[in-house]
Amino acid sequence: MINFKVNEVIYPIIVTYKQVKNINLKINEQNKITISCPRDIPFKKVTLFLEKHQDWLTKRILDNEQKRQILIYLNEETTVYLYGKRYQVIHTTIQEDHLKIVKDVIYLSSKQCFYRNFQEQLLALGYQALEKLDVKATMKVKRYKTRWGCCHHQTKEITLNEKLIALPMELIDYVICHEISHLSVPNHSPSFYKTLSNICPNYKALRKQIKIYRLNSSR
Repeated sequence: MINFKVNEVIYPIIVTYKQVKNINLKINEQNKITISCPRDIPFKKVTLFLEKHQDWLTKRILDNEQKRQILIYLNEETTVYLYGKRYQVIHTTIQEDHLKIVKDVIYLSSKQCFYRNFQEQLLALGYQALEKLDVKATMKVKRYKTRWGCCHHQTKEITLNEKLIALPMELIDYVICHEISHLSVPNHSPSFYKTLSNICPNYKALRKQIKIYRLNSSR
């Protein structure tokens, strides 16, 4: 293990030796840093490689820290988002499906209960969009860890992530339009984005906005 210091913070770098030809340096969004290198390489060469890439690594760490300040994590226990508005969560033991909203506080028995309560609303929004666009498809809601929705082109079936309910309405509409566009074009080719732009003209701006909401990571 090697320690790397940025702004008075020390980041441990995990070094692993594998059957690889080159030294590989990686850093994820949580600033977990790893180096994989050939089994027979001298440790001195590894440290020299790190020094050579010090500026790149420092920039990545600072970029991650800046992004983390504005990211909204949807797996926190003390807060929940509904249509883009933040609520404090107070867990109750009254009954399994108990959910009550009072001003900026949501009383609930579990996060699963919260999302279950709004599945019908998501389905209604999806079917409203299909009807407006005169498109035939089946809408479902389920839990995904890393994506907002999924479209099965051949079966004409769209599945929405239950956590979409946390997003502002315009972002929910964007995701629905995105998946509906996949009914016509199953890939992300220029033809797909042309189709998407016809039903969601400002999709580029919305695509940037949705990136502040994180599904799979925790702080």
